[in-house]
Amino acid sequence: MDCKKSVIYLANTASTSIVAGGTIPLLATVRRKGRRFSSNGNGASIAAARCDEYYDVYVNVSFTAVVAGNVTISLVQDGAEVIGANQTITVTTEGTQSVAVSFPAVVRVNACSASALSITSSAAITVTNATMKVVEY
Repeated sequence: MDCKKSVIYLANTASTSIVAGGTIPLLATVRRKGRRFSSNGNGASIAAARCDEYYDVYVNVSFTAVVAGNVTISLVQDGAEVIGANQTITVTTEGTQSVAVSFPAVVRVNACSASALSITSSAAITVTNATMKVVEY
């Protein structure tokens, strides 16, 4: 990795209840290098650049579901789900079955635009650990 590239690593290690369709807060900035990224409380903010930019994003979420059924964890960029950046898990035991999902994604930010990244859940869950790492190409 080029020494001038930016990275941010955000986390939530507190037990946190999330409503269906809700955003998982990522309140702790564990690591940050460079000026491209900052935390917005719900994820990462990417500062505007002079040209189109691409970023690697890594999502990890551990949780228990409030009710049995499918739970989809998704990466969201500027209010829209990133195509293919999600994982669906079928929870069979409500409230006690611990589940972990993780997936990578690549996102693009258009020239002269800022962007915001967050993680959402399709169902009500209790998050026990969530992280997001964003790395500038």
